[in-house]
This record gives sequence, C-alpha cells and structure tokens, in this order.
Amino acid sequence: MPQNNICKYMLIVVFATIISGCATAPSTSSKEQVEDSSSTHIPIRAEVDDARYEDISEVMYEVLIGELAGKLGDLEGSKQAYSRASELSDDPKVIERAMRIAIFAKDWPLALKMAHRWSDVLDGNIEAQQVLGVLYLRQGDVDSSTKYFNAVMDAAADSPSQGYSIVAATLVRVDDVDISLELMNRLVAKNFSNPYGHLFYANLAMKAKKYQLAVDQSELALGFKSDFSEARVLRARALNLIGDHDAASLEMQALVDEDPQDLDLRLDYARMLLQAEQFTEAGKQLEELLEQKPDNPDITYMLGVTYVQAEDYSKSKQYFQALIEDNRRLDEANYYLARISEELGEPEKAVEYYQDVAYGELYLDAVVRLADLYVKENGLTKARKHLNEVRGSVDQPGDVIRLFLAEGHILHEQEQYDQAYDLYSQGLLEFPRHPDLLYARALTAEYIDRVDLLESDLLIILQEYPNHANALNALGYTLADRGLRIDEAQKYIERAYKLKPNDPAVMDSMGWIQFRKGNYAKAENYLRKALDLMDDAEIMGHLGELLWAQGNHEEARNLLKEAMDRHSKDSYIQKLIKQFSE
Repeated sequence: MPQNNICKYMLIVVFATIISGCATAPSTSSKEQVEDSSSTHIPIRAEVDDARYEDISEVMYEVLIGELAGKLGDLEGSKQAYSRASELSDDPKVIERAMRIAIFAKDWPLALKMAHRWSDVLDGNIEAQQVLGVLYLRQGDVDSSTKYFNAVMDAAADSPSQGYSIVAATLVRVDDVDISLELMNRLVAKNFSNPYGHLFYANLAMKAKKYQLAVDQSELALGFKSDFSEARVLRARALNLIGDHDAASLEMQALVDEDPQDLDLRLDYARMLLQAEQFTEAGKQLEELLEQKPDNPDITYMLGVTYVQAEDYSKSKQYFQALIEDNRRLDEANYYLARISEELGEPEKAVEYYQDVAYGELYLDAVVRLADLYVKENGLTKARKHLNEVRGSVDQPGDVIRLFLAEGHILHEQEQYDQAYDLYSQGLLEFPRHPDLLYARALTAEYIDRVDLLESDLLIILQEYPNHANALNALGYTLADRGLRIDEAQKYIERAYKLKPNDPAVMDSMGWIQFRKGNYAKAENYLRKALDLMDDAEIMGHLGELLWAQGNHEEARNLLKEAMDRHSKDSYIQKLIKQFSE
C-alpha cells in the first residue's frame, strides 16, 4: 500500500476513534494549561504537511486539531477547531462534541449556537431540547427555557411522570435555585391537575431548602391523588424541617402503620425522628427494623448511636458490644464504647476501647481523645509520646497538621505556652504558612506576652486570606484588649463582624471595642446578645466589667457569682471577683 494511502487510512481510523468518544470533555494536563489557553493556543496546523492535509477531509483535520489541542491543555484551540468542524459537517456527533467543549469552556453564546445546530440535525431530539432549556435558563431567559422544557414534556406525554422526572433531574444541577423553581412553576401550571408535577416541584423545593413551598406542593399533589404515598412522605419531611415535628410524626406513623413491612419507610421515619431529636422514639422504630433484619450491622450501629444521643448508655452498650461479637464495624463500636466509658467515669475502660480503634473516620478523633485521657491519668509526657508516634505513622498532611494542633492544644491547656509555641513552629517548618498552624501559634504568642509575634502571624494569614474572620477578630480583639491602636482594632473587628454577624465570639469583640471607646450602651447590646448565644466565662466577665463601669455593682457581682458557679476554674473570673470585692 502506498505511503500516502497508509497515512490517510490511519488518520481515518483515528478520526473514527475520536468521533466514538464524543461524550467527554477535552482532557487537560493541568489547571494552569486550561487557564492560560484563553490567550494562546498551540499552532498545530503549521506543523501538518500541506500535501498530506489535501488528502483528508477538512472536517477530519479540524477534529484532529481539536482533540490534540485538548490533550495539550489548549482549551481555546480545541474549542475553535471543533467550532470550524461543526460548520463544515452535519454529523451530530461532531456538533455535539463542539457544543460540549463550548460548555466546558463556559463560552455560552457558542454553546447555545451549537445546541441549536445539534437540535436541528437531530430533528428536535429530547436531549438537545434539555440542553437548550438549561442554556437559556443559565442566561436568565425563562421564557425561552420554558419553550424547550415544554418540548421535553410533550415528548414524554405518554407517561404522567416521566417528563417531570427528566426536567427535575436536569434542574437540580442549575445553580440558581430561584430561577429553576420559577421554570418548574410554569411547567406545573400548564398541567395543573397532574399530581406528579406537584410532587417533582416539591422535591425541587426541598433541594432548594424552600420547605414551606414543598409542603404546599405536596398537599396539591395529594389533592389530585389522595393515596399518593410519596407525596405524604415528602410533606412529612418538609413539615419536620420547618419545625412542625408533631404533624410530621403523625403522618409518618400513619404511613408505617398502613404498611409495617415497608422497611425503607420505617427507616425514613426513624431518620426524621432523629432529625427532630426524638431519640427514644427513633430507637423504637430502629428496633422494629432490627427485628425484621436481625443480621444488618448498619441498623445495629444506628441503634447504638441513637441511644448514645438519648443518653441511654445501657442500651447503647448492648448494640455496640453485639457488633464487636459479630466482628462488624469494630472501629466505630470501640470508639463509641470508649465515649460511653468516659461519660460513665470509667477512664481505664475508655483507654482500652480507644486503643482498639485502628482505622476509619473516627481513628484520629480516638487518638486525640486517648491523648486527653493520658494527660489526666498518666501525665503530659505519655500523651505527647503517643501523639508523636501517631504523627510519625500517618501519611496525609491534613492528619499530621491535626495532630500538631491537638498536641499544641494539650500543652496550652496545661499552661505550657512556650512548649506549645515551639511545637507550632515545628509544624510550620513542615507546612510553611499553613493558616491553622499560624492561627494557633498567634493565639499562643499572646500567652507568652508577645503581641508582636501574634500580630505578625495573623497578618501573614490575612495576606493570603483577607476574609479570614477568626484572624481579623483575634487581631482586633487583642489590640483592643491591650489598649493598642483602638481605631485600627475596630476596623478589624468590624470586618470580622460583617463576615460572621451571628458569631458570639465576634459579637463579644464588638462589645469589647465599644466598651474600650466608652460607648457603654452599644457595648451592652453586643455583650448581652453574645451571652445569649454562648455560655462563656470571658463574655460573662466582659459584661461584668461593663456593668461595674456603669455603676451597676450589684448586678455585676451577681453575674460574676453565676459565672463562678459555671466556670469555677477560670482565672479571669477569679480575678474579677477578687477585684470587685475589695
């Protein structure tokens, strides 16, 4: 076979292979390559021999250019090549590929143009109508989007639910939930008596966290189909999420009574009760499930956790010990048996159980809790040795950092501030500029009276994360507390407050800066709100100081007495009580 024919044959084979893989987006070698492709692309055309190019079709050539550009991370070049190929060809696979690359590149006008071409050549294919509907919705054009989703509904008209199912599954992937709900509202209104439309509308509302809308749509579905159990379950879930736990429970109990063998329904009911923190009732439903599925370790585990939350430790231990006897979910069972032992004041048993947690999501938490027990039972040296050994055995950077933070916290609690500072510095040698380690070291620096080091670390964090609310709050509060650069401190705290307006620690700082500036009324408002949200010795102390400064000495003493009852070991409260009793 002549050489030029061999080349042509090979290119045709490559072309067929490429076409068969049209469903995927172009691969990229790195994030940077994709980002840089907006300004440059690989000039592959110049490297192809002109004579050879004349032997193959223009479409094949553009497709090859597009695929090679994609492989090299040149998204812009891939998009342009496929766009040219789609103009030269009516092959739906080529046009679809061009459309998907445009979507991947977020070139919405081009994507919309290709979607129309794709729909035209496929004579209104239902998938093409879906894509057009989503693309118009992304542009905020609800009218055009409705037109195409109505076409989807019409194509599935033989089934009362299929059209709505397809549309709902598409809309859950749209970021703008409000515009998705508006579209679904229009589609449901067109065939208002169809209960499935209201059901899928309710499902979409649930995903958008519009729970009252979900209740309303579920009830409309039931109005057109009174025995619609899916709508009853959905209504119950929505009622539970808006806080009407009694109505939700009555509905689910009725459903379970009507079909006691429906295990999925009973499990839904148990989960709903757990969500409403009705742990004992949830336990009863799970026990019913376990009777029907006695060998199911997941139900046994759920029962154990449920009774831990209900503080029925006797029952909880029973289920976790059953898991251990059956050699099932050993790490979780040992972890919770250790937690129960701690609650029951049995530290030696807790140590044994924590030591038996070897793997899984709870492993590191078990390691840290075991270290806390070692501090109480065996002293700081054993706890630190334990954490060091584990830190040397884990591979994930996040796990190593967490163990540095845990050991530093223990040192801080034991008032070993210099050692804690050195440990965090060691961690930062391994993980330079890590914000969690910097933040922990900054807070520790205050305890060794090095506000300069605190400020330095917090400013490093803020250079990279200017909206790091905790760093802003810590820096502003420390400056205010030390009476340093009060106006600058206020700016930091106010920035933190904008980011976390409901955080009691930030509210406390807002109150404290107002106190430092002599704005007692504003200070009291913030401090009382903070105290309502969190029982905290420092907040109580700040409010006590404010009340004393306002001349409300009796109220200040009563508040500090209450603080002492709750936080008897807090040195700040002890200092204030001594100060105000003199």
